Amino acid sequence: MKRKFLLTLPLACFALIGMTACGSDDIEENVIYAAPTGKETAKGSKKSPLDVRTAFKKLTAGDTLILLDGNYKLNDRILVSAGQDGKEGKPITVKADDGASVTFDFTEQTIASVSRGIQINANYWYLYGFDVMGAGDNGVYIAGSYNIVENCSFHENQDTGLQIGRADSSQTNIKDWPHNNLIKNCTSYNNYDYQSYGENADGFAAKLTTGEGNVFDGCIAYRNSDDGWDLYAKSDSGKVGTTIIKNCLSFQNGWLLNKTASPSEDDLDKYGVTTITTTAQVLAKKTNTSFATRDGDGIGFKLGGSVMEGNVIVENCMAFENRLHGLSDNSNPGVLSLKNCTAYNNSATCDSETGAVLPNGNTSNNFDLARDEKSYNNYYGLLSYMTNQTTAGITYSNKDAYRGSTAYSIFNSGKNKYTCFTDFKDASSYDSTASGKAYNSMSDSIFESVNFEYDATGNTDIHKLLRNADGSINTGKMLNVVSPDLLSYCDGKQIGAKLNESSWNAYDHYNILNNASTGDDTMDTLLGARDVLEIMCNKNAVYQNVNLITKVNNCDVTWSSSDELLVQCGKPKADNPNEFETNTSSSGVTYIEGIIHRNRETDKKVILTATISLNGQSLEKKFELNIKRNIPTIGSVVGFEDRYILTQFGEYELPTITVLNASMYSEEALIEGEDYKVETKILFANSSKDFIDGNYYEISKVYTSLPGVYKVIYNVESLISDEHFETSFNAYVVSEEAEIDISTDTEGNPNLDVNVSRDGVQVSASFTNILGNMYVYTSKNETEDAQIVVTNGKAFDITDETLSSIYEMPNNDGYFVHVCVNNKKNTIESPTVYSKEITIQNINTKDEFFDLVNSKTSSTIIYLLTTDLDFTGYNWTATNTEPFGGLFNGNGHTIKNIKIVSAEAKGTAVFYKLKNGTIENVTFENVSLKATSANASLAGIVGQMCGGFIHNIALKNISCSAASAASALVGKVTGGINYITQVSLVNDESMIINVEKKYCGGIVGSLHSDTSEKTDELYISDCYVKATIGDGKDNGGFIGGIIGRNKNEFAFYKLSVTKCIFEGQVKTGKDYSGGIIGGCDNGAGTVTVQHCAANCTILLKGNLLDGIQASAAKNDSPIFGRVTKGVGAYYVTMNYARFADSQFTSDTENFEENFKTAIFFKNNLSLDIESIWIFDSETLTISLRGPASILAK
Repeated sequence: MKRKFLLTLPLACFALIGMTACGSDDIEENVIYAAPTGKETAKGSKKSPLDVRTAFKKLTAGDTLILLDGNYKLNDRILVSAGQDGKEGKPITVKADDGASVTFDFTEQTIASVSRGIQINANYWYLYGFDVMGAGDNGVYIAGSYNIVENCSFHENQDTGLQIGRADSSQTNIKDWPHNNLIKNCTSYNNYDYQSYGENADGFAAKLTTGEGNVFDGCIAYRNSDDGWDLYAKSDSGKVGTTIIKNCLSFQNGWLLNKTASPSEDDLDKYGVTTITTTAQVLAKKTNTSFATRDGDGIGFKLGGSVMEGNVIVENCMAFENRLHGLSDNSNPGVLSLKNCTAYNNSATCDSETGAVLPNGNTSNNFDLARDEKSYNNYYGLLSYMTNQTTAGITYSNKDAYRGSTAYSIFNSGKNKYTCFTDFKDASSYDSTASGKAYNSMSDSIFESVNFEYDATGNTDIHKLLRNADGSINTGKMLNVVSPDLLSYCDGKQIGAKLNESSWNAYDHYNILNNASTGDDTMDTLLGARDVLEIMCNKNAVYQNVNLITKVNNCDVTWSSSDELLVQCGKPKADNPNEFETNTSSSGVTYIEGIIHRNRETDKKVILTATISLNGQSLEKKFELNIKRNIPTIGSVVGFEDRYILTQFGEYELPTITVLNASMYSEEALIEGEDYKVETKILFANSSKDFIDGNYYEISKVYTSLPGVYKVIYNVESLISDEHFETSFNAYVVSEEAEIDISTDTEGNPNLDVNVSRDGVQVSASFTNILGNMYVYTSKNETEDAQIVVTNGKAFDITDETLSSIYEMPNNDGYFVHVCVNNKKNTIESPTVYSKEITIQNINTKDEFFDLVNSKTSSTIIYLLTTDLDFTGYNWTATNTEPFGGLFNGNGHTIKNIKIVSAEAKGTAVFYKLKNGTIENVTFENVSLKATSANASLAGIVGQMCGGFIHNIALKNISCSAASAASALVGKVTGGINYITQVSLVNDESMIINVEKKYCGGIVGSLHSDTSEKTDELYISDCYVKATIGDGKDNGGFIGGIIGRNKNEFAFYKLSVTKCIFEGQVKTGKDYSGGIIGGCDNGAGTVTVQHCAANCTILLKGNLLDGIQASAAKNDSPIFGRVTKGVGAYYVTMNYARFADSQFTSDTENFEENFKTAIFFKNNLSLDIESIWIFDSETLTISLRGPASILAK
């Protein structure tokens, strides 16, 4: 890109100011002076300066406010409202006087989300040459457009130093969001959100609600508690505009310049609310314990987040010695274009006592740019170097992640290993065939120096040492590439960043705010739109489809292609080929798809022309793209299923397969005979067991006349390269009159299991064939004739080698289960009947109940409680590690006053583990569970659950305390298929469920499968919690009204929470808290939250979130706390809360009034208020019916 020289108009304004005579008390035209001691009634001259707040209010287009030397102490924000605008060529300028040291000091401002230092909601403002410190939130917040902030510093603020975002929540469309802003040669350091333990205070941010073309150029972020840059976006607000970061430096973020004051119990009043309410109080606090912040991430450049797209351009930037990654997409599925960036020794740490940077042994990487499965980015000239790892045994340590169009880059591929690209490639760190080749020449000597010569600890002037006289960055020798090979590595140019130029003009800059006013507002808007319009791709190497924006800064954009055979501008609608499909985000971002057709012979160039229009006027902007050659590559083979069941003598033909091109992202099919050939092989065995034993042979075709198992194998071989791919499926040819029975094990015992459960009896069996019927019948008779079982029993279809089904029974008495199987035609005259007895064991005393939960149980016994049990004074010393696998039926009775104090590391619980069993129809009252071990977990009425049912349970005044994984009901779900239904928890205020570390919930503490489990499903419905969850003293978070944490790390995780209500308060000392779910660690599985309501508040690190004093935080909301998204799916809809969620939409309109009406619970939450729930029309409250009441119905 050509160099652009910016800010000519404001500098011209300065020249004009310099030429104006300044008499002893002259009033200068369009110039106002302010001073720390200025008066509201002053003249505004240099000798009679105004106070700064009055001065701001007087400014109009073309005016300049000169700030005289000194510290401007303010306890409330300076708000520039929308409409107080400058104009193109006539900005409103606020600048420090020549040679003056000016600081806006907000340290007495109350810490709150609205307590920003300076907030600019207007357009065409120019801020220059001063510091902003101590604000109760952001130091400076830019919500207008066409603004410039230059040579300013932001520090000791309680949130991000400078942030760009919308003015208020009513602005839901991107057309109203800030755009075309330039942040030039600014520095942000030592910002720290005390009340949130450092989780939110970044150096710079353009996040959540930003328009197109916001630019950071020549900026430095260091020693901020969270990240250097944060470009986070979320699904509720929609897609954001493109942000540009050029010539910037980010280092040592994640800890601070000085030891950090951290929240402690001494801060809290009797209500648990913090008394530290200003930055001044934070700075004065004496308990300074560490340079590191407890919850700060420490990413150099966090380039997005959540699952909402936000495109980013990063060029000539450097990140070193940050706490986590150097540059990270943070799961942003938008397009990132990175060029000439260097990342060095990120994943660092610091000495908690001295603040010195230390090596680290964790696995964060320099470049983390492919976390989302949709990630496809553009990389050119990236340089990764890492020497700070200490864990020699971790060979994968710090491997960079990338996927996309890549050229002339060097990435870390493991400890002391590097991968390089010396030309353009469609690359991926997850694909060994697309991850480049080894590079073995990395060493300190490629740089002039790898040592940062300045000690950042306590040094508030370090950034001044890294700048030239004109304010531009000059890092000197640090990471300056000197290796001749690398100076010509990028197609004859230098790899990595070069941040040691001698002046601003020596750098390349992004073309923004570079147009003199035309005198025509429409044309000025068009020029601004043209400046920021981009196609987010590597224009020298395009491999996949691109998005073409159709509206930018209120201007319409249409597209045309110089060759529609290469790039088709828009996908025609199926019902109207003359119109294109338009994609629209909830934020109003609209775009069409640029469909790429890659030539098979050679690269091809094409020009896309954007016509930008407004009010009858238009401009054009052209983009030349190099469409890379399509070299066909074998991808997925589709067109068949995993298995087929074929009826004997039926018609059958092998399916026609299709081989997809792996080098294309549009599922283009390869051409058989030209791109590949396929060989088909068929193997036959009489049964699946014969296949396992190796008793099979090759056969020419699938003969439907010959029953057995056929394995059809396709071997696909490329005709272009040496690639080949093998895939297969099984076809079962079965006679409807074939013999079938329950199979036997090696000792001749039938493979049949019978388990009593919530819904009756579960029958599981393995068979000698795969087609037939399984008949299940119950009676009081020990044996039954096969004809009786078939005639009177229930039939279950057999279509596989195994089957597991539920036969419904009330389970309040003993009986026999009779099972037999027959083929589809029922031609087996006397099938074997297998019978198993279900017995009743009465639980009459406390000792019998204690023995039950502390011994091995049977899956064919119904354990029936016959009376209420009071354990007052009972010496409960449980040592059981056996799972409960039967059915415990409380029969409507109450068990109360159990007190368990355990030093065991796992299982402070009444039932140590529920594994494929059932607990139902019982009330637990006044139960105290206290784990004293420092690492104790799995605390609750049920310590852990691995398959089974918990149904119709009332919990009253349950207290539970452990280090982690604790709840009133289930400490941890560790695998299997689990159902928790019709459970209520109602606690007095004195009864608390809490953890010292993390993972705490009302119903379930944590969902995290054991390594041996391949299924982990949890279905919670019709549950009610009215309690306080957490005590605010945890150090790990994940506190939830219903469930604390869902690990969600594999696709087999399934969590469903429906028709549940939480009333009360969630308290956390860390983060990740929610009225329904505290949070999800990962995004691999499926999560459903529907028809739930949260009439609750959240006490987050001593700060009350209730929708009045404060709204939901990023990871703390009344429905869903932390949301990590990935390849899985979230279905979070039709939920209602006292105040709005930060992650998903929840209905808050008239919530408090609706929560007092029966129709709300019946229609909105779909609750059964006739049979399961009770709405009290006198008290206007909702509750679950008790176990005895349910049984009586």
